[in-house]
Amino acid sequence: MVNRIETITSLLSERVISPIYSSDFRIIEIGGCSAILIYRTSNIDGSHQVLRSSHWVLSVANDWTLLFHQGTPAK
Repeated sequence: MVNRIETITSLLSERVISPIYSSDFRIIEIGGCSAILIYRTSNIDGSHQVLRSSHWVLSVANDWTLLFHQGTPAK
């Protein structure tokens, strides 16, 4: 676990921005107003593989809003 300051410091120290490859998208619908998006990301060379999930909710204004996102290193 890292805190906010550690995260910001790490992001500011990055010098090279690698293109990210996303794949294996799946959507799990939870009722008509909520969905979980599950997918995988990695650098183009296949390194730094991460399993990702996002919880999206449909607002009263009919806009999809990200409620929660998690990324877990893949083995």
